[in-house]
Amino acid sequence: MHLLIPLVVLIATIIAWKKDLVGVIVFFFFAIYYVYMVGLGHHWSWYASISGPALIISVLYLLNWFKKRKIIIK
Repeated sequence: MHLLIPLVVLIATIIAWKKDLVGVIVFFFFAIYYVYMVGLGHHWSWYASISGPALIISVLYLLNWFKKRKIIIK
């Protein structure tokens, strides 16, 4: 039961490895869902340390998608 969440993250990573937009959506969802799940009663550093890495991964997948499509970001 405790390995269910890491398994979901592993499957999402395997799928996102080939499809960058899936990685953007899934990891952004992970970050937002965590904040929703624990509520807004904690210090900002709590959210930054737990859901921040998922948000950073989502941004990195987005940048890779832009790079593959050769979309210029100004």
